[in-house]
Amino acid sequence: MASKPDIAMASIVRVRFIFLSCFLAFFGRRRRRCQKSASAGPLFQPDISSAARCSGCRTLPARTDRPKRGAMSEDGFSLSPPRERLSLPNVTLCAVSSSNVAATIEAMEASLAQASFGEAILFTDADTRAIRAVMHPDLRVVRIDRIGSSAAYSQFVLTQMVDHVRTSHCLIVQWDGHVIDGGRWQQEFLDYDYIGARWPQFDDGRDVGNGGFSLRSRRLMEACRAPEFAPHHPEDLAICRTNRGLLEGMGLRFAPAALADRFSAERAGDPATSFGYHGVFLMPRVLGADRFWRIYRTLDERSSLWRDFSDIVKALRSGPSPALRSLRMAANRVIDFAFSHTR
Repeated sequence: MASKPDIAMASIVRVRFIFLSCFLAFFGRRRRRCQKSASAGPLFQPDISSAARCSGCRTLPARTDRPKRGAMSEDGFSLSPPRERLSLPNVTLCAVSSSNVAATIEAMEASLAQASFGEAILFTDADTRAIRAVMHPDLRVVRIDRIGSSAAYSQFVLTQMVDHVRTSHCLIVQWDGHVIDGGRWQQEFLDYDYIGARWPQFDDGRDVGNGGFSLRSRRLMEACRAPEFAPHHPEDLAICRTNRGLLEGMGLRFAPAALADRFSAERAGDPATSFGYHGVFLMPRVLGADRFWRIYRTLDERSSLWRDFSDIVKALRSGPSPALRSLRMAANRVIDFAFSHTR
């Protein structure tokens, strides 16, 4: 085990490296950023598909006020609440969290701004009244034991969440993902028992998908409690990789990759065209740098950010005070690193 002086020296080295990265990101290419901003194109007018109708959902026409595909502005390309929300009475919106609860509530309310659901449930041990004095009227809080680890999260999702779901499907969101545009909903999503963002690292046909923003049927959630199901962490890999053959043998269906890209973006897909997204590295692009920063300041658990630290720092250039914000993130990263190695 490394001594405390060794840990301190490693932390100093990391501080210097991170600060250097920040300065290179913001000042080394500043002129190019200004040129790109000046040449940004106008908003585009996407095709509006005809509204699909079914007993379980109502699809609204696609919005026309989103930015150009792949573009990012200071305000991101999250849309303001539509005049008429998408109606999903057969879907329960769910989130499970004991950390970053304020950001989780924000993600649920962003989804509720775009769609109404059969129910919207936040599973948490936190005192939500101390976090948010007034929450969305459709959001219900269910008290649970503290979720102390990501493995505990997987265990709850695989074995306990289904007891609270009374609709045919459940839409799971986390603090770093939510519905982007209710107008991009497709009736076909409900034809499958599981759909989430595609995993580009797999090329064997079992690449769907990410659980952080995922739609799954109650049938599938019940099947995850079958004696022959092999549960493990992370829960999305347990469902979509380890036990997929078992679940398909039970007649459960996983969405194809092309449909998954229209449903959600993460490491694959494009949030400029998908119904929702998952991943903190996409948040500045979807929400805009300033709104992302407001959410970032509420976080009490930041470990998922550091893998994509460089990309997030670059994305902050589109908002105010980019250098100061990146330096604060760098300091937080060093603090988190030092704390994790001294526990």
